[in-house]
Amino acid sequence: LAAESAVPASLQGYAGAIAVRNFADYNHGSVMGDAATALIETIAGLAGTPGERIRQLAEGVRELRATPPPEPTVSYPATSLGQGLKVAAQAIRGGLAPRVISVSSEDDWDTHVSQVSRHAAALPNFAGALRAFHDDLGELMDGVTLVTMTEFGRKAKENLGGTDHGTASSMLLMGAGVLGGRVHGQWPGLSASALYQGEDLEPTTDFRSVLGELLAGRMGMGSELLEEIFPGGYAAPAKWRGILR
Repeated sequence: LAAESAVPASLQGYAGAIAVRNFADYNHGSVMGDAATALIETIAGLAGTPGERIRQLAEGVRELRATPPPEPTVSYPATSLGQGLKVAAQAIRGGLAPRVISVSSEDDWDTHVSQVSRHAAALPNFAGALRAFHDDLGELMDGVTLVTMTEFGRKAKENLGGTDHGTASSMLLMGAGVLGGRVHGQWPGLSASALYQGEDLEPTTDFRSVLGELLAGRMGMGSELLEEIFPGGYAAPAKWRGILR
């Protein structure tokens, strides 16, 4: 399930993936509304087993639209991340039970300038969205693992009060199975000799090793399947950081 306006590249190609921006006006993201939804599902029904999976998932979402889960008792930030996590929590509380939910943040992170003031606004919203999701699910969080990541980091050197695109960044994990309350991995330092190409934080953990450990520990995926998903040995057990209990 993509709790956003479109299925991201990471979920494209999977027959059961569907995008839901808001259960109240679910229509495959089409501006043509229910008529287009009906047409899409009719065409999907002609595509054999993959199309049938889409149709069944769409039917489940339609049922949630007709009888949506109760509104959360917690307040989510009015940001793309906050509203996406709200939809994700609704899907989980409503019993839709997707194995993977993607949520994108279109909030203010591209801080080439005015980074200090913009982070002062963005970071509390980020933390508030994660806290709201955690508190919204309550005991259901025991079956959910949340991962945050970014496609690129920021440079270690300041530029006009901000930072340009860099190499290394960070990932946060929360929820079921996570060995929390600590920082996993190595800190390379910020000295000139430690910087990657003299300007970026040195990467020490490949994101594929983190996701590989999660897929193995939380979904029971074996080494062969992990290699198929992340070819090149990046998700092999030898690369894992021990992030799960």
